Amino acid sequence: MRLVSKTLPLLLVAMFLALPAFAQNGRLSGKATDRDGKPVVGATVSIEKPGGRMETKTDNTGSYLQGVVPVGDYTVYLLGPNNQPVDGAAVRINPGLTSTVNFDLKNPRPLPGVNAADAAAVAAEKAKQDEMKNAFNEGLAAYSAKDYATAAAKFQLAAEKDPTQHIVFANLGQALDAARNTTMRRKPTRKPSN
Repeated sequence: MRLVSKTLPLLLVAMFLALPAFAQNGRLSGKATDRDGKPVVGATVSIEKPGGRMETKTDNTGSYLQGVVPVGDYTVYLLGPNNQPVDGAAVRINPGLTSTVNFDLKNPRPLPGVNAADAAAVAAEKAKQDEMKNAFNEGLAAYSAKDYATAAAKFQLAAEKDPTQHIVFANLGQALDAARNTTMRRKPTRKPSN
C-alpha cells in the first residue's frame, strides 16, 4: 500500500506533463476514390513538410488515418503505383483536431508545390514513353505473327520515341534480318541460260 501511495502521485504528475505534448498534435484522415467513384485500396498517402515526411495507407474502404501529426502546415499526396503523386492538397494541422483531405481521382487537383511547366513536361514524357511501349508491343506481336516488315516498322517507331532503349534496337535488328531473309527466299531464281 505504501508503494501505491508513493507512485500514484508520480504517475499523476507524469500524465499532466504529457497532456501539453499530446495537445501539440492533431490527426489527419480522409478517403480516396478512383475515377469510377470506387475506393482506392492500399494506396500510399504521403504527408510532407520541409524536413519531415510520414506515410500511411488506405484501407479496404479507401479511408486512411494518421493518428499523430505534429501541428503545422503540410502537403498531402496520394501516390500512384509508381510512387508518383496523382492528387494532393495543402492542409493545416491544428492541435487536438482532425483535419480531412479527400482524394477524388475523377477530379484531381493541381498538385501543390509542382510547377505547371514541370507537370506538363512530365506528362509529355509519360505520353512519349507510352507511345514507345505501345509501338514496341505491336512490334513484338507482328514479329510473333512472322510479319517481319511490320515488326521492323513498329520497332523503328519505338526507337524514335526513346533511343535509349537497347532492347528496342536488338529487336529491330532481328526484325530487319528476318524480313531480309524472308524477302531473299521469296525471290524467284533464274535458270542459267545456255
